[in-house]
Amino acid sequence: MERVIGEIKHQFGLESVPCGQFHANALYFSIGILAYNLLQIVKLLALPPENHKQSVKTLRYQLIHLAGKIVFHSRYVILRLVAPTRNIDMFREAFLRLRLSPA
Repeated sequence: MERVIGEIKHQFGLESVPCGQFHANALYFSIGILAYNLLQIVKLLALPPENHKQSVKTLRYQLIHLAGKIVFHSRYVILRLVAPTRNIDMFREAFLRLRLSPA
């Protein structure tokens, strides 16, 4: 549990309260916990089993912090990513698994 608490606290910026109002801080922490839970669901549904134990920071740099550009060409929308092919393949597979998963 300490690892989970540390990830939530340090990787989602929840180590300090943003303002002096209780309800605003409660909302801020609720959004952080929701983001963590959504990431855990994405890990379980979309990523292969060897990636299920990766930390938030590792997944963020492998999947979310990819340099990319959206290009419109001949009525198509193309997403061009600049990253190692392993990360691009993992991103593509995760996207397709989430897209094709039942609602």
